[in-house]
Amino acid sequence: MLFLWGLGLVLQRSDDARLLHDGRASTFHEAILWHGGEALDARRRYEALSENEQDALIHFLKLL
Repeated sequence: MLFLWGLGLVLQRSDDARLLHDGRASTFHEAILWHGGEALDARRRYEALSENEQDALIHFLKLL
């Protein structure tokens, strides 16, 4: 089970916060685009969204 509760606080609390298990992403957008393998379909669906839809999703993640 994946827990996202508090995810939005990660980037709010630190100017150098990093995402993903190895810290290679500094934004939610980067984190999504770094996904492949089993998450490749989800990344492709994100990429197919309009810019406004991507922004809305990122905004939602920041609220978690």
